[in-house]
Amino acid sequence: MEESGIFSDIYKNEKQSEILEIASKTIITGFFRWVDRCGNPEFVGISKLNLSASDIPGDDYEVTKNTEDTHIFKKEVRKLSDFEDFKNTLINGDNKVSLSFLVALNRLVTIAAYKNPRIDAERKIFDKVNELLFTS
Repeated sequence: MEESGIFSDIYKNEKQSEILEIASKTIITGFFRWVDRCGNPEFVGISKLNLSASDIPGDDYEVTKNTEDTHIFKKEVRKLSDFEDFKNTLINGDNKVSLSFLVALNRLVTIAAYKNPRIDAERKIFDKVNELLFTS
């Protein structure tokens, strides 16, 4: 809710059912500490929303932190294994991304590799993320 900027009215009005619905379609995929922010803990994850990217304004302070003109990079992702190409195309192009987004994207690339798991827990993570993102 904090990062997207669109659900602040839901949070302020304490519409618990809407918050729970969003939470049920959210998976925390990683964690890191941001050294530039005195080791502030940051969680990354994914949420499946019934919105397009253009409907999510984002939190300018938290996400973009710049005043330069930016554009939204769009590339269709149809399966988890597409995230590696998405990441490579994004960072090799002239695209500016936030650290949080880059870490979240890197986690999705890692999770995509869990399709051929070394341990059962990896397969469970792969299946859960795959189901959230790519099934109706």
